[in-house]
Amino acid sequence: APAPAPVVAASKTVTVTYQNGAFSPAVITAKKGDTVKFTNGHTFSILVASNPHPIHTSYSALNSDTLDPGESYSIVMNESGAVVHYHNHFNPSAEGQITVE
Repeated sequence: APAPAPVVAASKTVTVTYQNGAFSPAVITAKKGDTVKFTNGHTFSILVASNPHPIHTSYSALNSDTLDPGESYSIVMNESGAVVHYHNHFNPSAEGQITVE
């Protein structure tokens, strides 16, 4: 009989929803390989962007296109040890943080 396949921990998806002018949950921890899914639950368009505003250069892989109400955007977090600070470009005081283990 063939040897059993090694068990690989499945990566997970962490959903962050933007509603009422804030990301929820605003601070999350993800493991390397996990997906972070941003969903716009707001009545206005948003744009997820890495800090600093307005140049979005600290983690440019995170930067989304404009998300209309109900739209989502996902990113696989592949950088172990990264601490990513982000915001809604259209409302920069709405901020969040992702720590990648």
